[in-house]
Amino acid sequence: MTALVTDADGVVLAARVLPGGSNNIAELLAVQYALEWCVLHEVPSVEIRTDSRNTLAWVKSKRVGKNCNDRAYVLRIKQRIATLRHVIGLTLTWIPREENKAGHKIEAGVF
Repeated sequence: MTALVTDADGVVLAARVLPGGSNNIAELLAVQYALEWCVLHEVPSVEIRTDSRNTLAWVKSKRVGKNCNDRAYVLRIKQRIATLRHVIGLTLTWIPREENKAGHKIEAGVF
């Protein structure tokens, strides 16, 4: 699975390829990595754009879907995001898939 964070121009800020997982978990990890990048670079607030309604639901709620195979892992990621949100102002916005620059880079294998 690949978690990729880009800026608004498509410049890669963080990229990690991890074994196993799913695209849903990778997208959630990308939110975590974006927030960690903001902390490291002293960015006080950020708008993160995602084409994943699942990521929106996981970040905004305390629940994880019943069919999630890696429930404990997802809950740990969600907890890390919650902790980072105390430091970084987060706006999480849904965008259509065709506007997802990180997704296009992953599909093309260019990162």
